Parts: sequence; C-alpha cells; structure tokens
Amino acid sequence: MKLSGSHLELVSLHIPKTAGTSFRTILQDRYGKGRVLHFDIYSSGTIEVKGKPFKRAGFKRNTSVLHGHFSYKDLHKFVDIKEGTPLITWLRHPVDRVVSNYYFLNKIIAHRLKERANENLMSRMGKSLVEFAQHSDNQNVMSRFLDGCDLSQFSFIGIQDHFEEELARLEKVMNWPSISNRIHNATALSKKEISAIEYEQIAKLNQLDMQLYEDACFIRNQSLSLNKNL
Repeated sequence: MKLSGSHLELVSLHIPKTAGTSFRTILQDRYGKGRVLHFDIYSSGTIEVKGKPFKRAGFKRNTSVLHGHFSYKDLHKFVDIKEGTPLITWLRHPVDRVVSNYYFLNKIIAHRLKERANENLMSRMGKSLVEFAQHSDNQNVMSRFLDGCDLSQFSFIGIQDHFEEELARLEKVMNWPSISNRIHNATALSKKEISAIEYEQIAKLNQLDMQLYEDACFIRNQSLSLNKNL
C-alpha cells in the first residue's frame, strides 16, 4: 500500500551533494519548518523520516512538502501523489558532484573515527579520489535518481553551479515571493584540487550524468531566454 500524500503541495527530490541542505532551509522559510518533511527512501525500500523508520500509513495533514533522498521510481512506488503536484530537483556538474561527495564522506569518516581532520583516511584505506569514482555505486548517481522520468516532468530543475541566479529563476517559475535566505553551504571545492587527468577520468565514468547535466542546462538556458523576452 502506498503512503497517502494527495494533499502535498510540493516534492523536492534531493540528489546527494546538490545543494539539498541549503534548499531545505529555503523550503522551510517558504512553507514553514513544521510543514517540510525530511523524507528518505533507501534502495532496500526502507523509509525514514528525520533518520528514523517511518511507520505511518500516510503523512500528517500539515505536511506540505517532501524533501529528501529518494529516486523518482521509488517516489511513485511508495507514495501516492496527486497528478500535477510540482516536482523540483537540483543538478550539479557531475565531476564536481563526485569530488564533493568524496571529500564529504572523507570528512565523515575522519570524524567518526576521531582522527585528525587533515588525515586522508580514504587514501589510507586505498580509496583515492579516482578509486572512489571507479566504484559503480558512485557513478552516474544523478541519472539513477532520475531514472524513469523525463526532465519535462519537473516544474523546476536547478543548476547548483549557478545557485544565486537559479533562485531568481525559481521565484518566477514557481511564482514565489522573493527568497530571503540565499545562503549556500557548498563543500569547498576548486577544480585546481584535481588534475586534468583525474577530471577526464571522472567525466568518462559518468557519461550518463554528463549528458543529463547538459540536457538540464539546455532547459535552463531556454527558460532564461524566455524570461528575458517577456
């Protein structure tokens, strides 16, 4: 049986390392903190809310927005959503997303093992950036999250690389008032941190995501051009 979510006003599909935390804060400012549910569906089918198992048959009536990690297919497999409910997601340049995810997980491991922050534990375990990228679980992540859908099914696809500009576009697309909280806590990343060879290797390992990103950027540019001419 699907979770009853016919009263939802918005669904925000958060692909890892694509401005999800920043965007959740914006959603909370827009709809109210208690009306935005941090909701995750894992590949095993386990459903969690705020990191704890979700055992209800549906969502509370005051829940307006679902935001979290779940694939497009799992969303429609486990949640009954009214047709026409706006769906939003953010994408990021695939190479930057992989690199950011690598350093983010590296930081978590260091914290959990209570090691000094400057020790590269993943490298010590034989997991260099490229080795991390070569693992199938870390390849084409964005494409796997959006598998089964057409990009036209999204009301808005933000490009994290242009976060500030994209918020202005989002306001117009969703007819929202001005977004006041525009703080973006991105993992510090400079392309200088990786070599040209590493960059090419990671891009080659994520060809599906590279094409997806290019398609989304094309849609963005069309939207910007249309708004400019209005």
